[in-house]
Amino acid sequence: MKSPSEPSLYIRTEGQDLLIGCLHVDDLIYTITNQRMIKDFKKVMMDEFEMTDLRLMKYFLGMQAKQSPGQIFIS
Repeated sequence: MKSPSEPSLYIRTEGQDLLIGCLHVDDLIYTITNQRMIKDFKKVMMDEFEMTDLRLMKYFLGMQAKQSPGQIFIS
């Protein structure tokens, strides 16, 4: 479902599980609470669009991100 207040934000729920995605021009970031949803989402997106899975986010919209278990630092 597209967010009514932010056009680049998409949210999907399946029971207790949640997918949040943000699309800006040709960049996409997402977070998901369920490993199965991650695999399904990646497959659907890669089947539909020409894209590369860059794994963990390092940069997005000029911001640097460093991730470790349970933490994300943005600068």
